[in-house]
Amino acid sequence: MPQGKSADPKNPYGLPDSDGKSLKQDESARLDLQHNLWVHAIDGLYIAPINQNVKKLNVLDLGCGPGSWTFAFAKEHPDAHVLGVDLNPPQSDAHTPPNCSFVKANVEHDWSFAPSEQPFNLIFGRMLVLGIHDWSDFFKRCYDHLEPGAWLESQEVSLVFRADNVAMEDSPYLQFGHHLSKGGEALGYNSKLGEPGTKTQYLRTAGFTNITERIVKWPVGDGGWEGDKEKQLGMWNLQNVLSLLSSLERVVAASPGLSKETVLNLREDARRELTEPNEKRFYMKV
Repeated sequence: MPQGKSADPKNPYGLPDSDGKSLKQDESARLDLQHNLWVHAIDGLYIAPINQNVKKLNVLDLGCGPGSWTFAFAKEHPDAHVLGVDLNPPQSDAHTPPNCSFVKANVEHDWSFAPSEQPFNLIFGRMLVLGIHDWSDFFKRCYDHLEPGAWLESQEVSLVFRADNVAMEDSPYLQFGHHLSKGGEALGYNSKLGEPGTKTQYLRTAGFTNITERIVKWPVGDGGWEGDKEKQLGMWNLQNVLSLLSSLERVVAASPGLSKETVLNLREDARRELTEPNEKRFYMKV
């Protein structure tokens, strides 16, 4: 995959998440919400059938953000050691589980935190689509740092926005998503990483076998969705998406041929469409 230029040369992550010292409070809150979305969608912290008979699981959380998953896994598995890695990891405090630690590193280039003589039983990564440029190298590093028979779980999202009952030309939100995907590609990210089969190709090339792919639909808003679970996911994800629109405009602006004014108008039209009463069944593939 061609290397692109990051939306912010000082921040290789595609979202403006940091003030240069720590994770911004509003982005931290959004990532906590996103964590709850994942847990609710898959009914747990992870899907991988990790070997529970291992006396002391060695677990790595790549791109851990505020540590929502890291903390939760450490509390659920008190005999495990869980290491969270991020450009802006949380500071350990009195509430940090004793079996949990954090390091600051850019996992695209620096794996010095993971000596080869201490391989992991589980490597976990979530929503790194705007953080990783070279997925072939990333998955190969993961493979090389796993115990034989251990697991990698990669939870990702497609940047292609979707709806069951509305066409793109009639929806500013879908148009925003279209240009988000195009802008992501222009910046060197793989916008379609969450599409069926895309990760599988990378994983096989890296050496992984016994690969399972599970596609989950995240509703956006209540939009006529049926079932309590879908409605709850839809309302949480609506909050998630609304808080993301402004952050994502830098990536959208990289879509060829868009003026700054067009991006801003598209963002506000998308926000208006998502918050007005309607039966549009918007969703994301994760």
